[in-house]
Amino acid sequence: MDSTCTTFSVSNGACPEDLLFIDANMNGNVATGIIQVTNFAFLPLDIIIDYGDGSVSTNIPLTSVYTFQHTYPASGSYSICVIGSNQAGCLDTVCTNVFVDECAGFQTFFTYNMLQDGYTYFTATSNGSGNIAYMWDFGDGTTGFGQGIDHMFDSTGVYQVCLTAVDSANGCSANTCMWVTVQSPCQTLFNNPAITVSGFTATVNNFATGGCGSYTYSSTVPGIGFNGTTPSFNLEFTQAGTYDLIIVVYDNCGCAYTGVYPITISVAAPGTLVATTPCKTE
Repeated sequence: MDSTCTTFSVSNGACPEDLLFIDANMNGNVATGIIQVTNFAFLPLDIIIDYGDGSVSTNIPLTSVYTFQHTYPASGSYSICVIGSNQAGCLDTVCTNVFVDECAGFQTFFTYNMLQDGYTYFTATSNGSGNIAYMWDFGDGTTGFGQGIDHMFDSTGVYQVCLTAVDSANGCSANTCMWVTVQSPCQTLFNNPAITVSGFTATVNNFATGGCGSYTYSSTVPGIGFNGTTPSFNLEFTQAGTYDLIIVVYDNCGCAYTGVYPITISVAAPGTLVATTPCKTE
């Protein structure tokens, strides 16, 4: 019970003091409470409830405990008063003060998806009841508006992104902040293929790491006319020599990593005449 005051008017000497008791709790702008009599010998009582906002409930019979619920139209401090009387002429008034904060439970949240270098999409939600206005502070000196919004961070770093939501139904506002790390996924994309050579056949297995995952490949070997798009493949050579295998790895952020991997074939295919060049000595 927040704060209770009781006044008692005596019409005959048999009436007790503190005949009524009231307790109320708030949940947002809804008050829920109980009214009960302290001495059952003076039942039944008729009670009137004044909620302090101009609303009054009358002619309520009280036989033991009465439960009430009332929704307030706006935030503020209100006094709920109960007036009780019985046929013997006993009269009692009891009041309790409540504070209404209809914005107490209003919250907002957001998630984000970093699509590629610095390009990020933010999505806001809230538990408001009206049309919600969303305002963003991206922590890099720029702002934006809207429930779903994209933003480009110009450089890598750690940014404190803050969201403020305002409910048009009651003017309630809430805000939340989150640290967002922006880095270039292309800087972490890497490929370390395993290459084995047997005779004039080279077997290649790509092992890409980092970036945004979901890799695709483009492989070429100038001089033999090979073009491939699979992560694993075989290369067939007809002459000994050293060949450059060029592999470009793409991730789903649109980043690419290019590597050049020399492949040395030391034996020739059967029936192939291989020309050799004398070693140069200095």
